[in-house]
Amino acid sequence: MPDFFTSALPYATLAHSRTNVLTSVILAQWADETGYNWPPRYNNPGNVGDPSYGGQTGYPTIEIGVEAYIQTLLLPYYIHVRTGTTDLQQCVALGQSPWAASHYNDGSGPGTVLVAIINENNLTRFDQPPEEFMFALIANGLLHVFGELNGIAYHWFQPNPFPPGHTPIWNVEQLPT
Repeated sequence: MPDFFTSALPYATLAHSRTNVLTSVILAQWADETGYNWPPRYNNPGNVGDPSYGGQTGYPTIEIGVEAYIQTLLLPYYIHVRTGTTDLQQCVALGQSPWAASHYNDGSGPGTVLVAIINENNLTRFDQPPEEFMFALIANGLLHVFGELNGIAYHWFQPNPFPPGHTPIWNVEQLPT
């Protein structure tokens, strides 16, 4: 499958630069959504649907299809995908999102199909460390982290200390600029 990844890489790198979703996660999602076919059917690498009638939408060029993918990932309900800092966090968040009815689940949990594709193809080699600025503080019983990823300001927060026996989950909001 190296031809798929080599061909899709420039477009996935562009999508990463605009969304903060790791290149490895984008490539894995596109591989799954397209059956490792590049260029994808209908020039639609993420299998982006048309909310007015449901179902897949076709685009005249791959560039327009990638832009539709980027715009979809920038919707508010994908904020946890965009703000995850590891490929595992982003894959799980994508699996928990409304993107795919399968939730990219191989039976082991949301996002596990994408994690397997990343691991089988060593896709993390395409990831670049994010350019970021962050600071943290504790106030009103919450741990707050403020930061900027790709020029977008975010606020992450969770109880501090976190209740024993619970898995820490970060709440996140995009800040106005």
